Amino acid sequence: MKQVQADLRRLANWFIFKDQPDHAHPPFAESAYDADCAGKYKPRIQQIVHSVIDRIEAGKKYDMVKEFSYLIPLTVILNMLGIPEADKDRDDIKYWSEQIGLLFFIRADEPKRREIACEGITSFVNYLSPLVEERRQNPKDDMISILTEAEKQGILSSDEVIATTILLVFGGHETTTNLINNGTLAFVNNPDQWELLKADPSLAESAVEELLRYDTSVKATVRWAKNDIEIGGKLIKKDQRLLLALTAANRDPEIFPNPDKLDITRNPNVHVAFAHGIHVCVGGPLARLEAAETFRIMAERMPLAKLEANMLEYQPAIVSRALNEFPVSWATCPIAPSVDAGPGR
Repeated sequence: MKQVQADLRRLANWFIFKDQPDHAHPPFAESAYDADCAGKYKPRIQQIVHSVIDRIEAGKKYDMVKEFSYLIPLTVILNMLGIPEADKDRDDIKYWSEQIGLLFFIRADEPKRREIACEGITSFVNYLSPLVEERRQNPKDDMISILTEAEKQGILSSDEVIATTILLVFGGHETTTNLINNGTLAFVNNPDQWELLKADPSLAESAVEELLRYDTSVKATVRWAKNDIEIGGKLIKKDQRLLLALTAANRDPEIFPNPDKLDITRNPNVHVAFAHGIHVCVGGPLARLEAAETFRIMAERMPLAKLEANMLEYQPAIVSRALNEFPVSWATCPIAPSVDAGPGR
């Protein structure tokens, strides 16, 4: 029990769980994740997407959840942090993230989600601690080095450095993975929109905004009322806990004409898939870029995926919108990219 409490305290060091003034994003966060900085990684993101697509064989069945989608954002965030990309490391990191996700996303089917999440946290701490210590001694051009520099300046504690690194790994790929899965499924169910994107891949950014609205990766978020307030004729009292349904807001017919229709040209598109206010997702620009490049390159190189299942099941989670499995195939092999477009070319 003491170990569980200690591990949960590490999660308490995630700045997303704090309010002002403690919530203020660490100085590195907004600059590291804003659109300009995320754009610096665009060539590397493109390389990673191409490398994943290069593995696809015509007619072979793939589970996008386990064999496609997670590889892109996880590899990107490991690059940014300066964490080794070895397959074993990546597989272990994915497993630990899934353990934490049982608690973070409130998996209703797992009564021991706290204990399992703490196992993931402990594994993360044991793995990351020597990496962080090495960056303290030998800084590099990566985000872990930025965190250790903030520690030297007294901005972050040593525990906060580890906790924030775990947060960036976990938050840097889990929901983007679901965005790619949910978005692909939306295209499967709306082939006219896929053909529209194939005809004009420059619509990728607009398409991502619509996919975020249409079937967002995060269904809900929790907030505590700071003061008494009346909304829609309902009195919400100070300190009451609220479950805000982002999916409902994103289908509000007063805001979105024909809200149940997928329209990748929708404009304006003021969805709240990344929440709002000071707790808006700091990784939004990176997630947008990763998804846009993924769908743009897929549209340029691949036909529409074929669903290889009669029924799909979602994880029974309160917060996340995540498929358990997503079996698909592609009728033809991906078109080879031009000489300067693929990974390492």
